[in-house]
Formats: sequence, C-alpha cells, structure tokens
Amino acid sequence: MRAEGKAMDNFARTFQEKMLAARAAHERETAEREEESSDRQTRASQLERHVELRFAEAGGIDSSAVRYAARADGDGASVHELTWVAPLPARTLLARIDQVTRNFWWAWAYGGNTSGWSEADSLSVHRRDVDVLVEQLADQDRWERGERPASALDLRQGAA
Repeated sequence: MRAEGKAMDNFARTFQEKMLAARAAHERETAEREEESSDRQTRASQLERHVELRFAEAGGIDSSAVRYAARADGDGASVHELTWVAPLPARTLLARIDQVTRNFWWAWAYGGNTSGWSEADSLSVHRRDVDVLVEQLADQDRWERGERPASALDLRQGAA
C-alpha cells in the first residue's frame, strides 16, 4: 500500500509540474504576442507618418510635376497617392497602412492600370523602403519603357 501511495505522489507531482510548465509557456507566448502587436502598432504609426512626410516633401518640390493627395479608405485608413504628372508618362504610387493588420500596402497605377496591392508586414518595412518606392516613381527611363519598378520590398511581399 505504501508503494502505491508513493507512486501516486510521484504521479501527482509530475502532473502538476507539467501543468505549471504548460501554464508558464502559455503566459510567455501571450506576453510575446502582446508585445509584438504593440511593436507592430508603433511601427505602423511610424511608417504612416514617414509616408505622409516623404510624399508631401516630393509633392512640394514642383506641384506642376508631382502631386500628393491623401484620401480616406473604407476601414479608416488613408490611401496616400503620389502622382507624377510631367513629363509623361503619368504614374502614381499608392501606399496605405491596414488599420486592422497594421500591414504596409503599396501599388502602382500607370497607363490606366493598377499593379494590384502588394503587402508586407510593417515590422519588416523600413523608412528607406518607402524612400526607394518614391525614388522609383522618378525613374523616367524605366517608366518610358513601360516597366513597373521592383525593389527589395517586393521580395518581402506577402511576409505579412
């Protein structure tokens, strides 16, 4: 009887240790998810401000050549549009931050067509990536050949 009681004590102790370890792991994972969510929200806000700043800066250089506009989107987000008017061909870079996922989205409009929205996790997007997109809008030779730009950000597309 005594051996049976000792075996039960070992079982209960082992079971309790596993239960406590599982609970601790769950708490750590929950804390990590909350921290990542907070980081993503902070990063998305930083990117939004940088897009606004950089698009406004480019649009303010010569409003007869490049124009910046922001418009409200259906989910409370803003779509930022930087349009190259002259010299032709005209083209537009569109950018937005999804207010639910906090992902960064961008698209090109050219010749009456839109490239379709590309998406990347805001934690993987850097200010320089936004700057490169703006610089690509000014790549006259590429646009005259009818080529849509590609960047390192395109490689991270879908990483959201």
